Amino acid sequence: MNEQKLAEVKLDKAVLIDRQTYEAGSSVVELARLGRNERLAVEVLAAVLEVLGFQTKFVLPGYWSDADHSRRFPVLFAIDEAQALFQQTTYRSPDYSPLEAYSLSAPLLALDYLSGRKAFVCIFFPLWQNLTSASVSRSSPLRTIILHT
Repeated sequence: MNEQKLAEVKLDKAVLIDRQTYEAGSSVVELARLGRNERLAVEVLAAVLEVLGFQTKFVLPGYWSDADHSRRFPVLFAIDEAQALFQQTTYRSPDYSPLEAYSLSAPLLALDYLSGRKAFVCIFFPLWQNLTSASVSRSSPLRTIILHT
C-alpha cells in the first residue's frame, strides 16, 4: 500500500507492542516502522493487518462524516509462492525434526488470512471490496493447496 495512503489510516484503539504503546489516533505507519526490529516483525505485521482489516469493517453510509469515510481503504493481501506455506523449512525443533512452515508465526498468520480465520471484511457497505490472494510459483515444486474455510 502506498505510504501516503497508509499514513491516513489511524489506529482505532491503543496497541501495545514490546512495552511501547501506540495511542488511538496514531498513524499505522508509526506502528509499521516498529516492524524493522526483526524480533518484533511478525507481531507488528499482525497488528498492522488487524488495523487494516478493522478499518474496512464498519463503513455505514451516513454513519461517518465524508472526511472519515474517505480515510478507509480497500485491502489487497497478496502472497506469492504460497506453496512455501506448506513445505518443510530448514529450521529444526528441539528434537531436531524438521519444522513445517505453518508451524512458524509468519506463515501461520498468512494462512489465517488465506483460510478465512482472519479477514478483511466489509460487512455493511458492499461496494468496498477486499481481497486475500495467493499464487504458486513454477520455479518451486508445486503441491496441491487445499484450504478449508
